[in-house]
Amino acid sequence: MTNDKLPAKLHILSLTIARIVLILAVVCSLSADAASAQSIRWESPTRLYATENSIDDLLLLTDATGRVHLLWSEFAEFDDESSDGETSGSPAIVYMVLENGEWSKPADVVAQMSGRMNDLSGLVDPYGRLHLIYSDNGDVHYVRSQRPTPTGAPFWRSTQTFAGIEKSSGHLSLDAGGQLNLLFGGLDIGLQRHRSDDLGESWSAGDSVTPLPPNGQLSGPPFILNGAADTGYLAWDQRDPMGGTTASYFGREDENGTWGEFSLVASPPPTTTLLSMAQLPDASMHLLFSGAEGTGGRYHIWSPDRGLGWSDRIQIVGADAAPRAGTGGLAADSAGLLHAAFGAQENTVVGYSFWNGVSWSAWANIAAGVTDRTLDHVNLATASGNQLIASWTANDNEIWIASAQSNLPPVVGEYQPLPLEGIDGDEGNVGSSDGLPAAAPLAAAAPAGQEQPMPTSRVLPAGINDRAEGLTMSSSLLLATALLPISLILLVLLISRLGLRRSS
Repeated sequence: MTNDKLPAKLHILSLTIARIVLILAVVCSLSADAASAQSIRWESPTRLYATENSIDDLLLLTDATGRVHLLWSEFAEFDDESSDGETSGSPAIVYMVLENGEWSKPADVVAQMSGRMNDLSGLVDPYGRLHLIYSDNGDVHYVRSQRPTPTGAPFWRSTQTFAGIEKSSGHLSLDAGGQLNLLFGGLDIGLQRHRSDDLGESWSAGDSVTPLPPNGQLSGPPFILNGAADTGYLAWDQRDPMGGTTASYFGREDENGTWGEFSLVASPPPTTTLLSMAQLPDASMHLLFSGAEGTGGRYHIWSPDRGLGWSDRIQIVGADAAPRAGTGGLAADSAGLLHAAFGAQENTVVGYSFWNGVSWSAWANIAAGVTDRTLDHVNLATASGNQLIASWTANDNEIWIASAQSNLPPVVGEYQPLPLEGIDGDEGNVGSSDGLPAAAPLAAAAPAGQEQPMPTSRVLPAGINDRAEGLTMSSSLLLATALLPISLILLVLLISRLGLRRSS
């Protein structure tokens, strides 16, 4: 090779190097974005509330403005000489709300003279009002708040009772047209649904969704949710009273209000219990299960086509990590990523994992530091699209909460203003025409007088357990890492070949 051709060869070499560097820079940039989007920072958990009474159930809700609502049923025992040794007491539903970065004081909002208040289910309507149902002595009760921040009994309506049967429980949903759906069933009845076109002012007569199946009993509360096109979805557990095993079923309602054939989606072995149901923006349906006592494990099945076909059971954690039956929940963020929280080990920790569309990340303990306690009633929700909130009870007399922040941008909406004439005796417009102010990010500190959070926080990257640290590499970043040495080898070979030609 002559010297006059060397500048041209060097020019080609420089262009090749520039292209390789550009490709690697783009891939690494995309990888960094993907990795940071999947990196979740969980703050240390906070003990929010403690009582000498018994906490029977716990419900966590969020709304369009980013507010976080906590409701729980609390049972205060007292001595009753006429009860023949049976436990007597008065139950109440207690409420707290996180607004503008501060938690309100706990307040009794619904109370009864006797009985228990279990199986809480609820939602927040477009006006910011809370709708709640609970079960007691075979009946399902409905109650609604009168304003967006109902921190006291006067701001709640009187309850309405739907007669059920032994072990009745239900679930609430709100469809795209603003219709409330109340689904409930009991030990020896099929699923029934009541509807309200005026957000709880009045209800239709119950219509049978599915009759009691032969040789079967409904087990636990059913779940109902509504898609964007007023399509209803429901899931429930059915117990075989002879064999003691439980199977799970799923149903889908079309736009005409007709329920199709119900599908068996999970059957033993292993015997599982349905914990949560969620739908992602891509219309895929997801169900979370706990293995029964003696079976253990936490499981997930999903459908890419709104319940027409279902995956096999996918294990999130095995029986070695979660040997006992437990509670848990699903939640999706604004990017459509599915998250799960659940009781694990001997229900002494709260596990967290997320679904990447193919598999679940290795679970992490988000209740680190909460020791020597039995944890139950695990809930999970998202606020403002980019915050994860988990809540649970400890020893049935404490409430703990943990929060996590992702790198997604916040998605904050507004309440619709209530009618000017007022509702339920409220004078004037409770919600302003500009909507209520957006909620601030989750507060790290506990309310005054409560136990303060531990000062540390941890980053839990995707795919690692609670003892690992560091940044998560997405599949794109792994690809870039693999391409880098290959590119360097090609570059060395190119330079060597150019040197050989020059020497010749």
